[in-house]
Amino acid sequence: LNLITALKENHNIILHGAPGTGKTYLAKEISKAMCGVNDIKKLEDNQFKMVQFHPSYDYTDFVEGLRPRQVNDNIVFKRENGIFKEFCKEAVKSKDKNFIFLIDEINRGDMSKIFGELFFAIDPGYRGEKGKIDTQYQNLVAAQYKDENGVLHDDPFHKGFYVPDNVYIIGTMNDIDR
Repeated sequence: LNLITALKENHNIILHGAPGTGKTYLAKEISKAMCGVNDIKKLEDNQFKMVQFHPSYDYTDFVEGLRPRQVNDNIVFKRENGIFKEFCKEAVKSKDKNFIFLIDEINRGDMSKIFGELFFAIDPGYRGEKGKIDTQYQNLVAAQYKDENGVLHDDPFHKGFYVPDNVYIIGTMNDIDR
């Protein structure tokens, strides 16, 4: 079985096996091949992201959520994108590149708590704008946002979130934890 072909066809794969057998290493090798690089250090840019799930990981970490922020002497709650939504925003900007999201220990998190309504959007048949969904905080997503340098940008997800066609998800899990 060619794992790169399987990933291209399905957009999602899970590598499983005994602990210490090289699942994460293999996932990084697949990522390098999909992104056309030969050095793992070149994967550290916005085309590749790795996260490890754990029991405390949730929707606010992964997709979006309300986060407390101090504004002057007040504490306010602000909607902020999670790691996966930010990753997808980068993928929308570069449709000609492959983007690989590696979830190590995928089975250690509570899938419903982390993915929420994204189960629909990560399905290969619903990738792209045709799989657009309203997230829990969709009514708080502004049409434009300022980046860390104060530059104004259009938010591609202000009318609904979707997983771009050029995003591929690789999960790893230990057989013993299934």
